Order: sequence, then structure tokens, then C-alpha cells
Amino acid sequence: LMRQRRYHRILIYNHLIKENYSNLNMSLQGQGIEPRYPGVSFEDYWAVQINDRDTNVQNFISLVKNYQQAHVNYVVETSYFDPYSFITEKTLQPFLAKQTIVPLCQKNYCKHLNYYEFNVDYLNTSFDKAENNERFELALALNPDPIDPDPAYNQSIALKLPEIALQKLSHELELLRSRVG
Repeated sequence: LMRQRRYHRILIYNHLIKENYSNLNMSLQGQGIEPRYPGVSFEDYWAVQINDRDTNVQNFISLVKNYQQAHVNYVVETSYFDPYSFITEKTLQPFLAKQTIVPLCQKNYCKHLNYYEFNVDYLNTSFDKAENNERFELALALNPDPIDPDPAYNQSIALKLPEIALQKLSHELELLRSRVG
């Protein structure tokens, strides 16, 4: 489920179509390609969402049927070419929906997920270190039909992510303080 049109998303979308992944429920709303549910146009959907303070919560609720009808979610984050990574609702929502994910994201994104205790051990993650121009194709080729053996584990981690992040950041801050002296 991709909303904004970005270069890497267009590349990935076109690759999925070319490789006959056309049975997927894909969206690229910035190009007028809508998800199956909730079955409204991009403009109508966001006209309602923009008036609500918790747009990510409302977004998840309105899209939950998309998550329920898929056994795997190919996650395409906001950024792909940047040297850093960050976890957004695009990753968290599939975890909350107990989906298996295949991240088509920045370099070392799986490493980043493992750092925050998200389990992606069911994947062949050797694609994680690949260069930008080959990483998403390698992720798809190495993981043709991934199944997460324990999706409830990732859901519990997603719910505890703020607490885990604070613990990790607190630890890193203490290390930095000890080095500065």
C-alpha cells in the first residue's frame, strides 16, 4: 500500500507488474491506483482522514480488510536510497495486523528491524546489504513465499516499540556520556 508517488515506489510497482505479481492488492495512490478497500478515491479518503487527529490509527482501521486478506505484505517505506532508515506506520501496521512482511526498503533495514527486536528471521535477509539498484529484486527472488512462524510475537513487539526504543536510546546516550566524560 503506497500513497505518495516516489521514484523507488514506481520502480518497485512496475517490477511487480512486470514479474506478474498482478494478483496482489497493490496501490500507488499518487498515480490513481487505489487499494481494494475501503473502495474510495484518494481525494475522498483523505478529505475524511485529514479532519481526524489520529490519521495513522484511522488509516489502519480503514485499511484493515486489506491486511486481513493478505498473508504477506511487501513493505515499501518512505525512503529507499537514503543511507539511514526509520520505521514508520508502513512497517508497523502490517506487524499489528499479524502479517508476514518482506521489506523492500533501505540498505540494512532488516538489521534495523532486528535492533528493535522485530523478528524477520523467517526471511533470507542477504538482500539487506545489496546495493540500491538490486536490493528489492533480490529480496523478492530470495523470499518467494515467506511465512512468519509467529506473527503474534511481532505484534507484541510493535505494541512495545516506544518502550523498547526509549531503552535502546537511553543505553546509547549513556555510552555517549561515558565516552565524552
